Amino acid sequence: AGAALSVGFVAPAGAAGGPPIGPVYDCYTFPVYAQMTYFESLQLKSTTTYFTAPDRKGNSLSGPILKGTYRLSGARLTFLTGTFSQIHWYGLWKLKTLKNGGDQRHIGMYTPKGANVMECYPPPY
Repeated sequence: AGAALSVGFVAPAGAAGGPPIGPVYDCYTFPVYAQMTYFESLQLKSTTTYFTAPDRKGNSLSGPILKGTYRLSGARLTFLTGTFSQIHWYGLWKLKTLKNGGDQRHIGMYTPKGANVMECYPPPY
C-alpha cells in the first residue's frame, strides 16, 4: 500500500535535510555505460520504516512488499533491517536545484566501501 500524492506535493522531511516521507521512489542501477535499469520501488513510510517492492502502480507499491527499518541522521539513511540492510547499503539524500528550474532530488545508494550502485527518484521527475 502506498501513499497518494498530488503532482508537485512534497511531504515534509523526517529530519532537517532528510528525504520526503511518503512518495514511492523509483530505483535504478547503472550496469552498462550511461544506461539506467529499473531495479525496484522504495517507499519511506515513516521516519523509521521503509518498504520495497518489485514495481509500483501510480503512487502505490506493486507486488510483494518487504518491510524494513532505517535511521535518518541529517541526509544519511542507515538501513537497520529489511532489503537494504541485508546487502549493507546506505542512502544519501540529495536536493540540488538546477539552473533551468529542474531538480535532481534523489537518494543515492552506496555500498559500505562508498561505491554508488543505485539512485532512487521520487515523483515528479
